[in-house]
Amino acid sequence: MIWLYGILAGYLAGSLPTGVLIGRFTGVDPRRKGSGNIGFSNVLRTQGRRWGLVALLIDVSKGALPVYLSRHDPDLAAAVGLAAVLGHCFPIWLRFRGGKGVATAFGVMLAFAPAIAFVTAALWLVLTTLTRVPTYGSLAAAVGFILLTRLDAQPEAVQGLSVIMGLIILARHRVNLQRLWAKPAPAVPAQRKQRKRQTAETRARRKARRAG
Repeated sequence: MIWLYGILAGYLAGSLPTGVLIGRFTGVDPRRKGSGNIGFSNVLRTQGRRWGLVALLIDVSKGALPVYLSRHDPDLAAAVGLAAVLGHCFPIWLRFRGGKGVATAFGVMLAFAPAIAFVTAALWLVLTTLTRVPTYGSLAAAVGFILLTRLDAQPEAVQGLSVIMGLIILARHRVNLQRLWAKPAPAVPAQRKQRKRQTAETRARRKARRAG
């Protein structure tokens, strides 16, 4: 029963639709903007750095906290971590249409092996900054999880989990890869005009709500 409750708790934690909840507060639904994804990358792309950071911290916590709380049993913790990633990717509240799982997987790895987590985060950051395409950074992080846990001789449960998480991330970016082959993926915005337009739209919605 402990395993059942732990896995269920991990899934429910991971299924918290951070991007959608932020969108309800700001008036910008990430499912209708940018790439249409609810993850922190699209929140960053459509709503700026502040809300992107909020989404990132929450998505990371969704993976880290359940694993940390179940750390007394490494095998259980691995199962809980996988459940959290699956919850983020396939949330029941959104008809199983969720994010890509990168930030939540990072949180899971942070609870198991902080050094590996920070190295993969650095890979993501460097590639995303250089290319302005988060997909490249996400793919590098997925491969990093798999390789680094083996090089660091992590427990078998963690190594197996890293393989599954990496494959999930790669699979969730399948459409992004198809877009990259066809045309460049949407880059993280750097243009002031786009940000001003989004800010103006948000303010207009808030005024309309107050007037109503």
